[in-house]
Amino acid sequence: MKNKIKKIIYFISFTILFWTASPVFTGECVLTKSPAKVSVQMSQNYYSTAEIEGIFRQYLSSVQNIKYTKVPRGLIVSIDSKTFFEDGETDILENSKPILDTIADIVVYLDKECVIEGNSNINENSVSLYNWELSAVRADKIAEYFIKVKKLNARNIQSIGLGDISPVIENMNNRIDFVIINYDKTDIKQ
Repeated sequence: MKNKIKKIIYFISFTILFWTASPVFTGECVLTKSPAKVSVQMSQNYYSTAEIEGIFRQYLSSVQNIKYTKVPRGLIVSIDSKTFFEDGETDILENSKPILDTIADIVVYLDKECVIEGNSNINENSVSLYNWELSAVRADKIAEYFIKVKKLNARNIQSIGLGDISPVIENMNNRIDFVIINYDKTDIKQ
């Protein structure tokens, strides 16, 4: 009898916890561009990877050295790391923070996971371990900025340093990739 009561109490507790912890999303999504930033509200809509790319292209049109790559896991927005960091440094440049703010606002608007991948320069004079550490710290710094300053949900932001193992993108060995996780409905086999 005691085990049955414990099971019932556990079930009721779990049910209450589940229903109170579940987020409820209402309202329409709005994305407006102001001179300083992108203003955002939560989104419950589905976006194709092509639509996500269109949003990034619209709001990052002034950013130089940017490439977009559609992959099965979503969209990769690759930006030359000189946009965010001095050569060999890990402190985020102040003048790049508006770009990071815009990216963070778009990620919140889309309500998607974002993996920040640091990629380092490949050359004969560099040490592979140093490249990996540098890329990892840079990716972590951007993730930390998104979480601490922009208040993004830490569960939706991941960072990884790939060093010099990731494929080269046209003159962009040293880059930060923002991978927006978005499996298109047509990509999912049922």
